[in-house]
Amino acid sequence: MQFKLEILQPCYGAYKTVLLLFKKKLHSNLECYSKHFWSEYISSVHI
Repeated sequence: MQFKLEILQPCYGAYKTVLLLFKKKLHSNLECYSKHFWSEYISSVHI
């Protein structure tokens, strides 16, 4: 079991890093999208 963990450890680290980057990217994309959405929504309401 210990041997397995040592093999999986680097993979797990890489996985966590990728997940973190993905979350950041997703978050910034969502933020950008929501800003765009709200500006579209507000401009459509004003007309």
